[in-house]
Amino acid sequence: MPIPLSRASFWLLLVLALAASACGSGAPLSPSDLALLTTTDTFSGTLAVGAAAVHPFVGKTAGTITLTLTSVGPDSATRLGLGLGTWDGATCAVQVSTTDAAVSTAYQASISGPGNYCVSLTAPGTLTGDTTYTVQVTHP
Repeated sequence: MPIPLSRASFWLLLVLALAASACGSGAPLSPSDLALLTTTDTFSGTLAVGAAAVHPFVGKTAGTITLTLTSVGPDSATRLGLGLGTWDGATCAVQVSTTDAAVSTAYQASISGPGNYCVSLTAPGTLTGDTTYTVQVTHP
């Protein structure tokens, strides 16, 4: 599988940042520089009534993760369960979650270091049919 440009950009920027720090500039990275070191993964799927979906991803360093439910259908007002957890290759051990995630609302949590993480989505029992979703995960 080819390395996505965003991951390649991360490594290039990391090398450049380390090289710049070795030159004695002493200037810390700005928030805009740090933003370049993040990755945004987009996951989509369909939830049946009462079902759950899990999408694993890799965090590269400690920092803030932002989960944003970007679409839900057929009714965009539908609220889903949304959680962040650790991934062991088979299960998502959810650490933080909400049962009332709304479209376009950003939910944030912190991770302590590199590792395997996951986003979990759950459909409330009040749904009457399949629900499609798209969630964006922005992480270090």
